Amino acid sequence: MSEPVVDGRAGKAKIVICPYCGKAQAMAASCASCAGEFSPLSRQATQNEMGPWFVRDENQPFRPGIAYERLLAMIDESRVTRNTILRGPTTGQLWTVAKRVPCVAHHLGDCHACHAKINPHLTDCPNCRVRFGAWLDRNHLGLPEIRPMPWDPDGVEGD
Repeated sequence: MSEPVVDGRAGKAKIVICPYCGKAQAMAASCASCAGEFSPLSRQATQNEMGPWFVRDENQPFRPGIAYERLLAMIDESRVTRNTILRGPTTGQLWTVAKRVPCVAHHLGDCHACHAKINPHLTDCPNCRVRFGAWLDRNHLGLPEIRPMPWDPDGVEGD
């Protein structure tokens, strides 16, 4: 597990890089920007919650991604709503509104496929029959395969 990065060049105060948000600051017990504690237990707790889901937050844009289970807890706490901007494995890591995100929208009472209002506890949509799932793989971002671009040396160009 990584410690905060410290730069202590001769004659200068020690600078710490926050492992959570990347802010450079004077040595302290916690981050002046995101309030994250620099203790080993705090870092472990943060890593335990990390995953491939991101909730857009202009006040803290450099926070790590969260696990699916944490995202569901944020929905239960009303910290993520239908109109919250998210990205994750089922969005190809592109930002979109939560009510349209597969694996998330149904927890908010919306079908991601047909946009019908539904009971959040259903396993499929009564309107369009799409099945709802979960994304529990916290180590994969859900990105599509890399496809060569026409201008890449190995890209395919039209005849």
